[in-house]
Parts: sequence; C-alpha cells; structure tokens
Amino acid sequence: MSFKCLTQDEFEYIDALILQQTSPEEAYNKFETISKQHVDVLRSLAKQINDARIARDNESIKNSLKDYDDAMEKFMPILMGQCKI
Repeated sequence: MSFKCLTQDEFEYIDALILQQTSPEEAYNKFETISKQHVDVLRSLAKQINDARIARDNESIKNSLKDYDDAMEKFMPILMGQCKI
C-alpha cells in the first residue's frame, strides 16, 4: 500500500526517519546513501546549467535552474534528517 502512495525516495526517507529511533547509526548510513544519490543528481544538473550558459541557451538555462531548484527542495529534508542524528 505504501508503494502506491509514496515514491521510492519518500519511502526511503520515512524509513530512515523511523530507523532513527532504534538505530541511529543505521539511519545515518541510510541518509548518507540517499544523500549521495541526490548529490549526484545536483551535480548533473549543475553541469547542465553550465553547459547551457556556455551555449547561451536562455531557455535551457531557465529549465535547468528550475530542475536544480526542485532537486534541491527534495535534498534539503534528507540533509536535515541526517543532521538530527
């Protein structure tokens, strides 16, 4: 049922939050794994922004910046969850 209502990222985040109560070390490791995935996405998007700026493609810059902001919005709760441990 949870897989129907939640994305994989949301499920992993909630799972890590619950895990904090019983095993902080495992929760930290889970947050670390999730964080690495999000950082990879952010790096890729930063490269897209840079490539679009070099090409002077304003539409691509605008779209890439929006995608970067969306990815950052998804990353921040994970980072903050990891800081609580």
